[in-house]
Amino acid sequence: MVQDANLTTCIVDSRICSGGTAAYKYTKADTWIEAQPQAPDGAPCGGPIKGPPAHWNITDARHHQTATNTLKLTKSQLGGCTQIRTTLKVRNVEGNPVKIHAGHSSGQIAATHGLAYTL
Repeated sequence: MVQDANLTTCIVDSRICSGGTAAYKYTKADTWIEAQPQAPDGAPCGGPIKGPPAHWNITDARHHQTATNTLKLTKSQLGGCTQIRTTLKVRNVEGNPVKIHAGHSSGQIAATHGLAYTL
């Protein structure tokens, strides 16, 4: 599966996000996909499966850094679960705050783009 989001560093006096300071001219962020196997009723079925992290250095000059991640799952990893819920996780590692360009459905959840396929 593949998921992505557009990330921007929050610069000083930004019109799109707050918290930027002159102390930094960048944001370092990590992103990864987390898949939660689920039973037919939506209940968790086993523990989450974390994909490899991608590391991003987003400078003040960069806008809409496309943060793309992939996660390969095998049927055996799902342990008989019939569904999965995926999440693209974003962690601000260093520098100014990061803006996720997708709109938020709550204070902590943003829409992302995703695609899954089977081989």
